[in-house]
Amino acid sequence: MTGFGLPASAAPYSGESDETDEPPLPLTVLIPCLGEREPTLYRLLDGLHPAHYQGELDVWLVVQEDAVADIAAARRAIAAAGSVARVVTTRSCTPKARAVNAATARVRTPLVAVFDADTRLSAAGLRTLATTLTGQGLDMVEAFDLCTGTDRRGRAGNAQALAFHASMQWLSGRFGRRFMGSSVVVARKDLFTRLGGYPEHGVEEGYRWSMNSADERVRHALVPVLVPGDVPGSVRLMLRQRTRWVTGQLAGSLECLFGGPGRDRRLAAVGFASLLAQGLWSACLFLSPVLPTALIPFGLGAAVEIRRLRSAVKAGWPQTLGVRASPLLALVLEVGEGIMVWRGIARLVAGRAGHWDTARPGSSKGTPPTVREHG
Repeated sequence: MTGFGLPASAAPYSGESDETDEPPLPLTVLIPCLGEREPTLYRLLDGLHPAHYQGELDVWLVVQEDAVADIAAARRAIAAAGSVARVVTTRSCTPKARAVNAATARVRTPLVAVFDADTRLSAAGLRTLATTLTGQGLDMVEAFDLCTGTDRRGRAGNAQALAFHASMQWLSGRFGRRFMGSSVVVARKDLFTRLGGYPEHGVEEGYRWSMNSADERVRHALVPVLVPGDVPGSVRLMLRQRTRWVTGQLAGSLECLFGGPGRDRRLAAVGFASLLAQGLWSACLFLSPVLPTALIPFGLGAAVEIRRLRSAVKAGWPQTLGVRASPLLALVLEVGEGIMVWRGIARLVAGRAGHWDTARPGSSKGTPPTVREHG
């Protein structure tokens, strides 16, 4: 979901960073690893030294217990980075939520952070997130997951991500709920206990968790901390990645709309409507050669969307975070992403909603997780 068709908030973010001289609360970082290479893990661990957090910081690389190569790569990266991180194994890392929930049950610190291995959040950035969370009495905070590169794919992805966050800010102010949109989350441990952890089926666990937890009055903020990420190597890979996202989001929305009690159907309806509207909008462009009048709704939709993208970029976010963003390139990307909505629908009809392992090496064991630690 990109927030297509939703208004964008003019406020740059929901939580000002709150730096204090007080040491941050103890924090455990959970990093699910499935088929990750040693250089990726080294780059991650090299920035997560406890001295820069200025407090108790535990880093756990969560790996599938029978993934011998993954365990070896994690240990080599820990040694190369001179890190005090630990390898924690689970019986299954597919889906990712299962591994995170199993590891979270073993956490003893009051704060938990969850993020992907290919992000590059520093310990200092974690400190800012942790102190903002505790200083403002929040339950959960997110950071900006953006690309620091200047190529077209990076600028398009940044504008799209900024517009998404702006629309989520509007949604939060209007309805008191929003979708999670960052691959970096810092939360109180008791929040996972209260909400029961991430849903352990399908993909897009954060999207599903947003709908399952919307009625729980979670105090949430987006903090101006940049998490440098890598842009996919080609437009084709970007669209493939987004197909997986869209498929999981469509499946999650439909399950929440027609599922059991305790799920927020209003938020699910907003997400589903936004995705479907984007798909219909893109379809209008491709229908225009045989149905010229289809250009009218496409043009109207493009005008509304470019305004949303520009308002997010002009809100000062790129300047604050030191990144570049292009609303026009993001609009082109959203046309392609809209077509991926139809591909996602086709996958759902065919019963292929996808798992975390469909985009990464590995296999789904489908077994209940247990946790073991390796020093």
